[in-house]
Amino acid sequence: KKLDKYFNKDRVRTNAESLIGHIAIVMSDIDNLQNTGLVNVGGQEWTARSSSDEETIPSGSVVEILSISGVKLIVRPSVQHKQP
Repeated sequence: KKLDKYFNKDRVRTNAESLIGHIAIVMSDIDNLQNTGLVNVGGQEWTARSSSDEETIPSGSVVEILSISGVKLIVRPSVQHKQP
């Protein structure tokens, strides 16, 4: 326990890590095979990839941020915000 405190004392969640679990709006179709995708979260644009290579997520969709890989957000369609 004492070592955890020592090694993690300077650990601070980055701004990007704090986005995990939030929702974003797809600005440009997310297509992993075409290597395209752009989302807007909190007024900031991020490149994005779908959590599934088989799934293309169209512009205007609401997605949930699952994780971050480098400078790209890994997202999936939001179940709570499905469009009618």
